[in-house]
Amino acid sequence: MLSFLANAPKRTHTAYLDPLPLGGHYTSSFPNPPKSPIITNRQLLPPYAGPHVSTFSEPPYHYHIRQYETFTVESGSLLATVDDEKSVVKTGESVTVKPGQYHTFRNASESEDVQVLIELPRLGGNAGMFEEKFVRNAFSYGLDCKRDGNVGETSPWQMLLFMWDADIFLAIPIKGVPKTIQKGISWIVMFVGGVIIGERLLGYKRTYPEYYSEPSEVEEPTKGEGDGVKVEKED
Repeated sequence: MLSFLANAPKRTHTAYLDPLPLGGHYTSSFPNPPKSPIITNRQLLPPYAGPHVSTFSEPPYHYHIRQYETFTVESGSLLATVDDEKSVVKTGESVTVKPGQYHTFRNASESEDVQVLIELPRLGGNAGMFEEKFVRNAFSYGLDCKRDGNVGETSPWQMLLFMWDADIFLAIPIKGVPKTIQKGISWIVMFVGGVIIGERLLGYKRTYPEYYSEPSEVEEPTKGEGDGVKVEKED
């Protein structure tokens, strides 16, 4: 194992926070009744900052193996791209993405926030909870990398491992190549990058207790517990 090459940040305890702070007044919350058939994630996202600015509010083009997602805009407007077709989803409107469909989304406005409710069927084996696990790990890790001056950028190997664990795969559209082959290429990229390099060689984890716990296990940490510190809100 080459874990000494992994540049991990000091982790902040965020598993007990709901909503999860994303910096400034932006948040991601999980209003999930324990026995509800639907898993929900409400995100308040900033205005679009342009194609050359990487932010947490615009996920990479990707697809899910078995998870449906319905995006309902509660305020503002959302630009949704599904299988290369772009549409602006306005307040009160929804768009549903099926398993296997390539998609991404971002704020359609360059000046106003957007609040979107993402709903996922719980499915067998509580599959929808993978979404909360992924969101909490990925967002918290990304913010910790920015806080830690010795890290800065997120590790692509760690992010691929988070995605692999949640059955989220990068979309790799190649003109003239059948989608089944594109997905095969994506599987190889995700497995080699996330599992072989990220997990087995560099020692990254699929989840961290500071970032995510099962609902029955979440409790506020005591002072001095774990790697990091408690966080309430970041300006």
